[in-house]
Amino acid sequence: MKKNNKSKYKYIILISILIIVLLLVIFKPIILGYAILENFLQKNYNSNVQKPVSVTKENLPSSLESQQMIKDLPDNSLILLRLYNSYKGNRNWEESYIIKKGKVEKGSIENPDLTIVLSSIYIKDLGSFCQTIKLAKAIGDIGYDTKMSQLSLMWKYSKMLKYRSCFGI
Repeated sequence: MKKNNKSKYKYIILISILIIVLLLVIFKPIILGYAILENFLQKNYNSNVQKPVSVTKENLPSSLESQQMIKDLPDNSLILLRLYNSYKGNRNWEESYIIKKGKVEKGSIENPDLTIVLSSIYIKDLGSFCQTIKLAKAIGDIGYDTKMSQLSLMWKYSKMLKYRSCFGI
C-alpha cells in the first residue's frame, strides 16, 4: 500500500511539473510582450532624455530616410510599407511607402521584395524605428509578406542581419 502511495505522489508531482512547464510555454509570449511594452513606455514616455521628433505621415519619408537601417539597405532593395487602421474590426488601408536604399517615397509597387504591414497608430513613434517595430511585433500589429524564397531574401538582405533583433529574428 505504501509503495502505491509513493508512486501516486511521484505521478502527481510529475504531472504538476509538466503543467507548469506547459503554462510557461503558453504564456511566455504574453509575458514577454508586456515586458517589451513596459520597457518601451518607460524609455519613451517616462525618461528625461530628449524624445525624437514626432513622426507624421507628412514627414515619415524623411524621418525613415535619416535612419541608418534604411541607409544600409542593399542597392537593389525594394520594400513596401503599407499602413492600416482598424475600424470596427476591419482593416482599412491607408498610405503605402516604397523603401529603397536611403530613399523613401509615398506610393505603391507591384512585386516588392518584402511587404511590411503596420498599424498606423505607430507612425508617431517611427523616429525610434527599431523599438517601434519590436513593440508592434510583441503586440501583433505588424505583418510581413514576400514572394521571394527565404533563402533568396536572406541572401539579398544578408548585410541587414545586424538589424535582426529589430524584427525579433
